[in-house]
Amino acid sequence: RVIQNVLVDHASQVLVSDIEMKEEMWKNWDQMGYIFHPIFLDGPLQVLIATMLECPDYASVPQMLVNATFIKKPTSHKLRCVIRPAGDDDLRIQAKGQICFSLGERSSGSVRIYDVETNELCMYIGD
Repeated sequence: RVIQNVLVDHASQVLVSDIEMKEEMWKNWDQMGYIFHPIFLDGPLQVLIATMLECPDYASVPQMLVNATFIKKPTSHKLRCVIRPAGDDDLRIQAKGQICFSLGERSSGSVRIYDVETNELCMYIGD
């Protein structure tokens, strides 16, 4: 399990999550050939996807990453992610009372990934 916790600011809907990989894997990162380890992407994306599960007819699988920018390798095996789900401007209620989004492409939000040790931004996805 890479997701250690998820805190929600209900006023802004921003989520803060601590992500941690096994220290043994962290030590071998460079030998694996990754610029940014997939575990550090998987955790934040799982948290983001969970915010979209309120809509029963909505496929909550990201189709693409927009503005995915790697800045630097973290200094430890622990990261903090700030996740801003997309606004609910196109959210509506169906006749049966179910929440749904309009059809077509939509942004799922943005993710900022910070090094816990230095508080420096390591990667971001979205605006």
